Amino acid sequence: MRKIIIIVLIILVVLGGIWIWWRGSQAPEDGGVGDSSLDTDNGSFFPSGQPLGAGTGTDITGPTGTGTQPDGTGTTGDPNLSLASGFNKISSGPVAGASLVGNASSSMVIYMDKARGHLFGVRPDDLLSSRQLSNTTIPKVEELLIGETTNNASTTIQIIARYQTDNRLQNFSAALIGLDSGTINDLGELEGSFLSPNITQIATSPQKDRIFYLEDGRNNTTGYLANWDGTGKVEIFSSPLSEWLISWPNEELLALQTKTASNLDSLLYTINTQTKTEQLVFNRVPGLSTLLSPNGRQVLYSGNTRDGLAFGVYPISENLFKRLLVNTLAEKCVWSSDNVTIYCGVPVRLPLGSLPDGWYRGEFSFTDNIWKIDTDSGKTEIIYNPELANLGRTLDATKLFLDAKEENLFLINKTDQELWALDLGAAF
Repeated sequence: MRKIIIIVLIILVVLGGIWIWWRGSQAPEDGGVGDSSLDTDNGSFFPSGQPLGAGTGTDITGPTGTGTQPDGTGTTGDPNLSLASGFNKISSGPVAGASLVGNASSSMVIYMDKARGHLFGVRPDDLLSSRQLSNTTIPKVEELLIGETTNNASTTIQIIARYQTDNRLQNFSAALIGLDSGTINDLGELEGSFLSPNITQIATSPQKDRIFYLEDGRNNTTGYLANWDGTGKVEIFSSPLSEWLISWPNEELLALQTKTASNLDSLLYTINTQTKTEQLVFNRVPGLSTLLSPNGRQVLYSGNTRDGLAFGVYPISENLFKRLLVNTLAEKCVWSSDNVTIYCGVPVRLPLGSLPDGWYRGEFSFTDNIWKIDTDSGKTEIIYNPELANLGRTLDATKLFLDAKEENLFLINKTDQELWALDLGAAF
């Protein structure tokens, strides 16, 4: 009897092994992370071709997914291209922020040393020659916004440095004065004043000459357009909700998204800066991250589903969600001025844990490759792979932006807060 039981158990183990092997052979080559077609979807989240009107929700609660990303097989990408590095570290330490000022004929990337608050500049056509611009010390700046104003053909660099003192957020608005005018070491100084400490969010206009900010009141949050020093403010938004994220994709359009969490539904609004007209784009999306195209007609989105993270593009006029091949957070991307191409930091593997919460809290980091994606055709290609390029460190791309000629992609590596630039010509 015992021999019969042993034989039966052996047969069951063999049959189980065969079944597991067969199931594995049916799995998609990309690890099941995303559908390779923009026109098909598994229906669990933002189904491709399915409209989602204002006020309509989708049942997308569930665990965050894991899995490896596609490796470029079947696309125009060749991971070996990343061996031609063209990837340069710009800052010598952590930065509080960075942004491009100027135009295609004359531009500069301005960034601030996080430890001391000194400003530096580097020209996109000479990335190896950073120059210190200011000697005003502002320690431990948490966020930096950068712009420029023009008066009588003279251009002035403007900044807003945000930092904590006495457990209170300070918003210091200043102009860079005296640069190259005979001051010590030919450095400028930051001169300005403090904006209201009740300001919670600030965004700069695409032309970098104005700001939009949210200020907490006793019963509501109010949004204002204003000059860099806070003068000339005009109210264009009011809400009883206080937790917002804001961006300014083009001069006539603002985007406001409620702050997100893995199991917290979020919504996205747009506001016309001229007419003050509000539009609800979509809502009830957990773990939402969004990025509007420069023309404001498409939204890059990511959000949580029963099957894990979903990433795609939403043409607003079509009222359709379209999945893209790879998976990442929308905020790890930047739009090209053509309103079609995006560049993204795409994790090699999505970790276990709540997205994006765990990433925000620093509980884990991503290991990214840099991808170029055509949102119309779905064509993708890897343009930089740190491992193949022997970078010697992991890359977790945040706060991406392009120079005026779109020849360089700038980003801040979340793991060390340093500013880097990828030469897109060398990458291709």
